[in-house]
Order: sequence, then structure tokens, then C-alpha cells
Amino acid sequence: MNTLQLSTLLVAIVTTHAFHQLIPPDKEAIFSWSAEVKAGTHLPVTYASQYALQGKIHLQPSNNTIVVKLTDLTHRLYNGIVDHFHEYEAKNVSLPPEVHDLENAFKITYTDSGLVEGISTQSNEMDFSRNIKKAIASIFQLNSTLLQKEYHRPESFVVKENSVYGHGDDLYSIFPQKGGNMEVHKLHNMPDSAKIYSHFVTNTEGVSCGATNGVPVMHDSKKTYVLEKNDDCYVVKKITAMGSIIYYPFKAKSDAQMILVNQNFDLDEVVPIKNKYQIGEEYFENSLSYVSFDKKTNDETNGRQIIDYDKLLPMVRHMLEDIPQYMHEDHINTKEPDHKRGQLINRVQQILLKFTLEKFKELQWTLSKQALNAFYHILPLVGTEASTLYIKTLIITKTVPDNLAVELLQNIAGHIRPSLDLVQKLEELIHLDSKYSWDVRKVAILSFGNIIYKSYVQQLQSNSDSSQEPYEKYVDEYIYNLRNSTRYIVQVTYLLGLRNMKLPILAQRLVPAFNGEWWSNQNLRYMAIWAAAPPILFYSGPDKMIENFWPIFTNRHEKMAVRAFCYYYIMYSRPSLTMLKNIFTFMLTEPDEELYRLHYTLVQTMIQSTDPCHQDAKLKLAQLIKFSPPPRRGTSGISFFGYRDEMFGFSGGIETCYLRTEDMRIYAYYLTSQLFDIYEEEWVFYWRIQDGRDKDPGLIQSLVDIVSLSQLDSFDFLIEASIARRGQVINTFAFDKRSLNEMMALLGLFLAYASKWNLNLLHINYERYNSYMIPTDLGIPAFWEYFMPEVHYNNLSVTKQIEGDSIHFRIENKYGTWIHYRHGLSFYNPIADVRQGINKYHAYDALFPLHFNLSLNSKLQNLEVHWRKHDDPQMNIAGIRTHATQLVFVRDSDDYEKKVLREFVPEGEEFQSVGHGKEFRHDYPIFDKHNLDTGYRLYLVNYDSDIHAPYGVFKNRLHMFADPSSKYFHSPLQHWAMAWLNFHRDIVLLPRPGTYGFVARLEPSSQFGVTNIDFALSQIFEYASNSSHVPGVDLHFHLVYSVKKHDQILKTWDLDALTEIASGHNYGSLKLKLSRIIPKQKGFRVCVEGYKKWAPEEVNGHWGITMGESDNGECVNDTVIDISSNGRRSLEQKSGKYKHSSCQNVVPYSAHDMKCLISHTTLRHYTYEVTSTNVPPRLKQIVTNLGEDLKSLFNQYYSYKIAHNENITQDSFKVDVTFPLAAHEINVEVATREQTYEFSGIPLKYWDWFKITPESTTYSLAFIEQYENGDIDHCIIQSDRRQLNQKSVSEVVPNEWTLYVANNLESHDHVYIKRLDDKIAVKLIRDDHTLEVLPAAETDDYHITYDGDASTNEHQEEWLHYRVFDVDIHKRLIIFLQQSGVHLEYDVRHVVITIPEETHWHGQCYAGAKPLIPSTTRNLFFSKTNISSMEWEVPTIEKISPSTNNFPKEKI
Repeated sequence: MNTLQLSTLLVAIVTTHAFHQLIPPDKEAIFSWSAEVKAGTHLPVTYASQYALQGKIHLQPSNNTIVVKLTDLTHRLYNGIVDHFHEYEAKNVSLPPEVHDLENAFKITYTDSGLVEGISTQSNEMDFSRNIKKAIASIFQLNSTLLQKEYHRPESFVVKENSVYGHGDDLYSIFPQKGGNMEVHKLHNMPDSAKIYSHFVTNTEGVSCGATNGVPVMHDSKKTYVLEKNDDCYVVKKITAMGSIIYYPFKAKSDAQMILVNQNFDLDEVVPIKNKYQIGEEYFENSLSYVSFDKKTNDETNGRQIIDYDKLLPMVRHMLEDIPQYMHEDHINTKEPDHKRGQLINRVQQILLKFTLEKFKELQWTLSKQALNAFYHILPLVGTEASTLYIKTLIITKTVPDNLAVELLQNIAGHIRPSLDLVQKLEELIHLDSKYSWDVRKVAILSFGNIIYKSYVQQLQSNSDSSQEPYEKYVDEYIYNLRNSTRYIVQVTYLLGLRNMKLPILAQRLVPAFNGEWWSNQNLRYMAIWAAAPPILFYSGPDKMIENFWPIFTNRHEKMAVRAFCYYYIMYSRPSLTMLKNIFTFMLTEPDEELYRLHYTLVQTMIQSTDPCHQDAKLKLAQLIKFSPPPRRGTSGISFFGYRDEMFGFSGGIETCYLRTEDMRIYAYYLTSQLFDIYEEEWVFYWRIQDGRDKDPGLIQSLVDIVSLSQLDSFDFLIEASIARRGQVINTFAFDKRSLNEMMALLGLFLAYASKWNLNLLHINYERYNSYMIPTDLGIPAFWEYFMPEVHYNNLSVTKQIEGDSIHFRIENKYGTWIHYRHGLSFYNPIADVRQGINKYHAYDALFPLHFNLSLNSKLQNLEVHWRKHDDPQMNIAGIRTHATQLVFVRDSDDYEKKVLREFVPEGEEFQSVGHGKEFRHDYPIFDKHNLDTGYRLYLVNYDSDIHAPYGVFKNRLHMFADPSSKYFHSPLQHWAMAWLNFHRDIVLLPRPGTYGFVARLEPSSQFGVTNIDFALSQIFEYASNSSHVPGVDLHFHLVYSVKKHDQILKTWDLDALTEIASGHNYGSLKLKLSRIIPKQKGFRVCVEGYKKWAPEEVNGHWGITMGESDNGECVNDTVIDISSNGRRSLEQKSGKYKHSSCQNVVPYSAHDMKCLISHTTLRHYTYEVTSTNVPPRLKQIVTNLGEDLKSLFNQYYSYKIAHNENITQDSFKVDVTFPLAAHEINVEVATREQTYEFSGIPLKYWDWFKITPESTTYSLAFIEQYENGDIDHCIIQSDRRQLNQKSVSEVVPNEWTLYVANNLESHDHVYIKRLDDKIAVKLIRDDHTLEVLPAAETDDYHITYDGDASTNEHQEEWLHYRVFDVDIHKRLIIFLQQSGVHLEYDVRHVVITIPEETHWHGQCYAGAKPLIPSTTRNLFFSKTNISSMEWEVPTIEKISPSTNNFPKEKI
């Protein structure tokens, strides 16, 4: 090689001189070039999908440019294990003719400093070829100004350069070598990932909430230049370019994936130029940025791919026909899932991305009815302009029914790839006339607003153009229709449509709306606040939110609901710490107790929530809440219950909001989720009920009452509901008296005459759809994708028949879920026109059939259920199958049809599972049992696992149901609900590395041959006395459960229970008999009989349990267990020197104050003595296992000692339970004859849900629950003022005895009050008894007389208990009327009367109050004119004659 020529050429690249001065114009340099791309993993075994490209690169300098040409190109593919042997079996093949553009010459233009200024290619060159050439140009540049000086030690610099990633920083590190040589290392630096992720498609509207790793992908790029010095010139001996993309999901604890790009440039020779390369008609670009594919056409191949519709149409038709077939098959088995079929939704969606509008129409007419239904549901998931316009055509031409049109419109914006041009083409959707139903027009208005928002966001991301001018005409049109409509639902629809737009201009345009300048209707102001909040927050931040909403929030003359909405959005805008302090200071003087309680509960929720969006505010709020007293009264509030998987970083939860004002109730439910630290509100359900009632019967009861009372002329109401998904409102409803009556009339007509209805429901959507395109150093696109489609299908058939007092239902239902998804890295190989990569493939199939007959008899109060084995075997199988494996793949553009890999590796497989091989994957059974009681076999197995998966793995999953540490909840039901969601999410995601699966299968047992099960339940519920707020109740409960093989009874369980609860809070008893009957065997019976009795200072109980075999059905004494209990005051209580934990920081007359009062009446020491005779070993083992479980669960609180307790017999034990006063804890001591087991300091939180709490001898559980639930009235009386709940009246108390509270029913309690100067006197009368309390004249003391005689500070009898409290709280007199439940707190100048929320109270407390609407519930099952508040979609209605009994004659 001519060294002088080589040196001269390369100096042109690395010095400041122009190229034409350094390189002879007749010389050409030739490089050997090799490029390799791998997508794979190294754990547990190195697998990859590889591509290699080799050839020559020719350089011909001219002035300040170099003309470059690629020649002698060959390539090869490989897919499988990488062991430095098998991958070299792939043979090199010449490039296909479709990529001839790659061999066209191109020109690189340089600046004087040696950096690339731009690139010239042929004007008609395809973008895929242009991108590869830009990547090569990015490598052939060095900032030569850094090489002019001599280096004696390593030095580093930051230089701005052009590259395929755009204009950005490159980090130069120069390492001097011996002999004046040097190495230059160049690292591409991006301050953030915006440039990598600038080309993406997603259906999520999540926010990162300040959390890191929103997308768990890393990228790097490094170039190394080896320079040798000859004389005064540097010679580049070698250039190496390496880059990688790494995917590390689930906090880097799952399977890691990577794409590696490695290129080598070696200078071979310098020769005279023989043929000067020509470019032809040049196209110059002054940027090297990667040209992304056109989202409008979604051509990720940038012109490389040739679409053959003759092949695609029959292929996608076959797939669509296969979708309903897949849903009818049994997939609950241990076979490795067929990922090809499982991925049908993803495959169809990816193919439809290529379709034009004409091809969509052509495909439609070739599909069967079931396939067409699947096709319609997949259409909105495509999101291209062609698919969107096709949906518009279906709606405009009314090709699809209204319900399907609504569904298409609700989903259309979730995956759309929008543009201003497409927005304009969809304008017709918001101008639909009256021939379209209001439901369709309404959802079109909402959806169009969402499309505008997506288009604006796309505009910002693609060219940073923030102009809103093209969209202002739509804003004007929406506002015009909003202000000129007189129908409330139309106004709300346009308001919510504006909310969906989320344009910055709306932050200002909607100010008059939420300030009340446009309407007097306060309801529209609420919605205007909801509409304006997102654009204010998104584009202006918390300061602008406070500027707009603070004046409304702090104006106490405004309606409370308006203020509450403003407060909510201020708090969720993440205000500064100073602003939070201002809010807290303001709320300390807030007079509205409902708003204050909303504030207090919201802060508590943020502090204790697992929601990642609240993590930043936790510390700030925890400091401030300590200075805020708990709320006094009210029922409004915000609560959250959720879970967070700390190991893998995903979470979910439900936030509930409830706002109660004087004329309405507002309910909101937020279903949240977080994956990869991206948090989003998946669903929001909003309800507002306005019916003039200041009582709150709850959401369900409110709706039932409205339906029942809607016919009354005097009853007026408004029901409003909205549904939002991922930040966008998708539907809204409003019903007043007229519209609800019309709907009820139609529904009542249907229910009265239709005896059978069928519902075939199909829901297809993407729970996650993320596709990020990332450029590589080779100029080909890499992709990080997460495609998780969800398919829910439900086939329901219900037959109804009425006979006399009975109604019969036959229910046939098959519900299934199909979630097969994939996520991971891949790259598009434009040379071979294939996708190569590594993805984690997940399969989740669930099936839950249900079929039974049900009969209800209203007169006899009984229920009968008959289950039978179905004739269709699949209708008898239920269960879940889930599986995960990593696959490396070579997937061609025609979806599994072409075998491109075989050209390079004849025996190659396009899809290969990562691992040691199928022979090393095994099944690990967990549980397999046939159960006679259900007639089913339950089979649990970890299958196809390449890791050892014993029972312990499954037990770790079950631990989610016992472990409370990762969940936030308020009740056992919420704990179990969150545990199930966590468990279900875990088996859907399967985040642990490796290949493995799990099956839970329930199928009819082959051992017993059970064909039907009968269940009969009857109850008799009678009030023994209704003279008390805790009435006497007799409940007789009888249940029979029979397992049969046709008419032969195999086993019967018979439960008979009688519960008697005496009136008041004094006595209760239970008698229970449980029998097990198996033919040809002796019966087994368990009998329980016992009582519990309360006294002023103690509570006693006794329970006797007998069990044994019985032939005549009578109780036998084979085994006897005798339990005696006694509750009394603890030593701490008797000493009087310990503070009650419930009495810390109490506010007078508040809910916390009431807890303190109740705490002072509790018993805190309980003793249970248990003796037994002939206890069966099996029962002993159950008790022993339960004890071991408790020791394991509460191990940190457990201690053990050997102690000889002589007073305890061999078959007896004693349990001592104490509740400390100063802590919310429980201490348990279990003593046997030889040992003593102790649990000390167990938190009481997890026990009080099961009513294992100190019992009050005064206040019943019914009263306490009424108080905690807010089901009470508060009447507060001062000498010059009276307040009932939230309504305050200036009124001077008369100076004569005046009746303030009385009961119209059997309870004869009367409360009288009169004024003595500025003080108050109280008199209570019941029959012949009188309690009178008069204030002292000179002091704040008082005198108590009972029936005319002076009384002590405490007195108790059947109807009355009063006590003077001066411990922990300020001194006052507490009076509790135990029959009526009326509670009084008296302190000379105040009387607070707490009254159970009923309809039969009267007196001065209720003077001027609105009459209450009776809370009646009409019997919806047995009325001949049935009505319901549910909306039914009824495709088919079959009439059956009422006289025809179509049920089988099975006996139940």
C-alpha cells in the first residue's frame, strides 16, 4: 500500500484543511466494512437474532466533499443459540434487487473543522437507504481542531455534532499513544431520552409523577478511531462503531434484552480514480437526523416493503375467522400455548396497518358474521388514517347499529395517529343530524375533542409547533353550541368535549364559564371546572391553577360543591410547600364541616397511599396534618385502597371520592394503575345525584329510591354520570324525571313481556400499546414494543318465568378472557425485509362458565338454586392458564408465511425459545384433589418450567393474600380485593425471568359422577320488639345443600340456625345444628348453643359445642367443647392512671370525641375458659395448624414459656385477652396445663374488622356503626341558635320547657329544653320517669335530679344511662337513651343531641326541615310492571307463554 497516499487521504478527514488541498483529485480510498446487529439475551443462555452485512466502501474526495459508494455487498441471517459455532453456519448471500438504492453513490459535505454539514443522495432514493447512508456519514467525521495540538496525557472535550440522533453533544476523549499515535473515543451523549423516544405510538395518557425509568430502556453509542502519526500527518488505521439498546423491565428483575450494533471500518488501499462516481439529480439535506416513517401511512420500512394485497387479504380473513374459533376452544391445559394463534389480535392489527380505505371495504364483504364482529372491534385499534376514515364511513352510512357505533367512537381516539388533515376529514362527525341517535351524536362530540387533543400533541412532538389557530374554529363551535343550547345534557356534552381537547387556549376561554359569568346554573360550573383544570395544569402549572381557582375556593359565599372542585384540583396540581401551608391555615377556620372533612381525608389518603403520584407530597403533608384537628362531623371524604408490588414495581388501586352538599351527592371512582413507573387513571366513573334530600342513603339506595319514586309529581331529581378512560371522557349521561320515566317505561315493557333475552358481548382493546422507534448507528430502526391486547367475551342467556309468588330464572353464561401479548426489542432489517428481535411472549387464558336455575319465593322467603352438569363439556370447565417465554425471531413482513431465514440457514427456525431446551422444562404439580362436596376436581400445576418450581413458589404467591405490608386498605374486603388484583396482575405479567406457566383447572370429577347440586335457603326474620333503636330480632335460618348423581343423593349438608337478640343492648343467643348425611353411613352432627349477656360492669357468655355420629338426627355428646367467657374492666381502667388512646387530641363534640366517650365505657379484660372431651385427632390437628399459622403471622409478637398451671385440666386451656388503654393493641395469653403462649402488642387494626375489640356496656355496635357511617342527625342548641346538621337557624331558646325531640313510635322518649339567662336546662321524660338537669346560677356546674330526687354523677337502668365525664375531655354530662338511641352531650351552654336517622322524629329540632322522602324499595322481581335502572343491550327477544313451563322437573 502507498503510505504517502493513505496518509494524505486520511488527513483530509481529520485536519482543518479543505479536502481538495490534501487529497489528489485522482485518488480513491477503499475500506472494508462489516456491520453486525444482534437482538438477544445472555441469560440463561446466549440467544440472538443476528444480521451481518459486509462489503466495500469507496471514498472519492472533491473540494470539501467526499463521494461515497458501497460495493460488493453480501449479507446473512441467523436466529438461535450463539455459541461461536452455530451462527457461522449461516451463509453469505448477495443483496436482493429491491435494495439497489443502497449501492447508489452519495456525497458527504464537510465544514472546515471536519464535521459533516450535510448529505446528498439521489432525489428518488428511498428513505431506508438514505438513513443507512446518514449513519455512515455520522461515523466519518472528527472535529479536527482538537487534533492540532500535541497531547501528553488524556484529555476530553464536548463537541456539537450532527448524527442520526439529531444535533447533539459528543464526548471526545483523546488518549495519546507511543510514537505520537493516539486513540480518539467518541461517545454520543443525550441529556434525556426525548430524541430516542420522539417517534412513538401509545394509547396511554399516563404521567411519570416525578418517578424515574418511565420507559425501562437505555441507549449508548461509542466510536473509536485509531490514529497513527506519519511525519506531520495522522493516519486512521481503524474505526469501530458500537452501540446498544438495553431493555430491563420490572426494576431489572426480569429477563434483560439487548440490541447490539457493531461496525468495523478497515482501510484496505488507496488507488487512482478510474471511474468517477455520479449521483445524478441530487437531494441535499443539511441534517443527518434519522427519517422516521410516515405515521399517516405507518410504513416503518420507509419505502422498502412492497405490499401484496392478493396475499394479505385472504391471510387476514383467515385470521379473523379464527378469532371466534379460538374463543370456543378449551385452553385451560398444560400444553405450551400456541403463540402464533394466541397473538391473533396483534397480528391482525399489524397487518391492518397496511390497509387502504378501499381494502378495508373489500375485506368487510368477505367475512362471516362472527368474524365481522371481531373485525369491527379491532378496527379502532389500528389508528391509521385509512382505518379511521373507514370507521367514519361505517357510522355515516349507518352500516353498524347504534350500540356498535358508540363503541367504535369511544375507542377510535385511543390509538389514532392523528394529523390536522385527518381532523378536517372527520369534521362531519360533529355535524350529524337528527336521523342519528343522540347517543351516537353525543359520543362523536366527545371523541372529536379527543382527536383534536391527540393531533395537537402530535404537532408539538413532530415540529414543536404550538400554534392552535387551526383548532380554534372547533373551540368556537363547541362554545357557541354550549352557550346557545337549552338542554342540560347537550351543554354538558360540549363542555366535556372541550375538556377532551385540552388545548392551552381553553385555560383562558373557560374562565367565564367556571366563574359563573355564562350561566346561573351551578351544575354547569362544576363541569366547567372539570373541563378547564387539565389544560391549566398541563400548560401553565400549579401557579396558574391557584390563580384561577383560589378565589373561588376561598369565597365562602360560593356553593360548597364549586369550592370543593376547586380545592381538589389545587391539591392535585402539586402546589409548593408554602401554598400547602396557606391551604391548611385557611381550612382551620372552614365552617363547612363537609368541605373540611373532604380536605382532611384527602390529605390522609395522600399520606398513606401506595399511589406513586403521591410520594412527593407525603412528607410535606405528614408535617402539616399534625397541626390540623380531625373533622367534627360530616360524611364527605376521599379514600384510597390499593397495592404495590415492591419487587417488580407495578401497582394498582381505587380512589373513591364522595361529596355531600345540602342538595346533592357526588360520587367518583378512580381506577389507577402503574407499570414501568408510568401512572395513569385507567377508568374514572363520576355520578351526581340531585334529588332535594339532605340525607344520604348511599348510591345504590338512591338510585333504587329514584326509580321507585319517579312517578310522584312532587319528586324532582337529576342523575348525571360520566365515564372517562385514560384521561378522556368517553361517554356522559343525564336523566331527569321525564327522560328517566321514558326509559323506565320501555324497560318495564320489556321486562313485563319478554321471557328470554340473550347477550353476546365482545370487548377488544389494548390495555397497553406502546411502540417506540429508536434509531441505531447502522441507520436501521429498532423498536421497543409492548402490545397487550385484551379480549373479553361473554355469552349470557337468561330465561324468566313467574308462577304465583315465585319467580324462576334459568341462567346460562360463558365468560372468557384472552390476553396474549408480547414486549421487548426488535429491529427492522430493510435489506432482507424482515423483523428480527427478542420478545417475551405471554399467554393468559381464563374461562368461567356459569349455568344454573334459580327460584325465589317472596311469600315464603326462600331461595332455591339448582346446578346441573352441562351437556357441552366445555361449559363444565373453569380455570386460568398463564405462560411466559422469551423467543428470538426472524419474522417476515407477510406474517409467518415466507421462510426468509431458510435461504441463509436451511434448517433454521424462525422462532426459537430462549433456554437450555425443551427437555429441561418440567411440570411441577401443586394440588390435585377430587371433592365430593362440589363434584369437581381442582388441579393446580406449575408447568413447562425451566426453573425448579416447587409448591413454595405458589405459596409465595398466596402470601399476597396474607401480607398486608404491600397494600393500603380499610377493611378485610378491600384487603382481599387488592390481594386478588395483585395476584391476578402477577400471573398476567409473570415478571420473573425464564420460561414457565401456571394452570388452575376446575373440571367435573371422574371419581364421583356428580351431575347436579341443589341448594335451598329459607329464612324467617321477625322483630320481637321495635321499641328500641336496637330492636329485638328473631332470625331462623335453614340451609340444605345436596350433591346428587342424577336422582341419587351422594351427600347432604343441613344447617339450621336460630338467633335471638333481645331488645336493647343486653342479651343474645344462638342455637345451631349442622348435619352431614351420606347414604349408607352414620350421619354426623355438630350442635352449638350459647348466649351472651351484658351488664353494667361486665359481659358474660357461655357456649356449648357437641358433635358426633347420629342415626336419628339428634345432638349427641361424643365430643363436648364447653366455652365460658367473662369480660370486665382491666387493671389499667381500675387504676385510673392511664390515658385512653382514643382520647388523644380530641375535639369537643366530634367523631373522635365520641370514640373517646365510647372508650370510657368499654371492658378491656376478657377470659375464655375452654374444656373439652373426646376431641377427634383431626380437629385437634386443625386447631394446632391454626395456632402455628398465628405464630408464623405474628412471630415478632410471640413468646413461649414452660409453666405448670395446676388449675387447668389436661383437655382444657385458658385464654386471657387484654386491650391496653394507651395503645391500639391487643395482648393474648394462651395457657395449657404445661405451657403458656403469649402474644404481646399485636396491632388491633387487623382484629377490629372482625369485631375483636373492647365491648361497650352502654353503646351497642348498632349505635357505633350508625355514628361512624353518619346515619344520624345532629341537633346543636345554644341559647340563641339552633342547628340541624348543616342548617343553622338564629333562634332564641324559649324560657319555658319546649319539646325539641320526640319519637312517634313505641319509644316514648321526650327531650325538653328551656333557657335560663344565657344557659340551658334539659329535661327528659319517659313514661313515669323524669331526668332534669339545671345549670347552677353562679358557676358552670349543674344539678341533676331523677324522679324529683337529687342524683349522683352516674346512673344506669334499662332505658337510661348518664354519666359526668371529666377525664381526658372537658367536663360535661353524657346522657344516652338506650331504647330510642338518642344521645345528649350537655355543658350548661350547649346541648348536642345525636339522633338515629329515621323518619319518625319530630320536635323543635326538626322545625322548618324538609320532609324526608321515604326510603322505599319496590320489589323489582315480583312486580308485574318490573322496572330497573339498568340499561340492557338486547339483541334478541324471545316470547314464551306464561303458562308454559320450560324448566326441567328437577326437585330442589
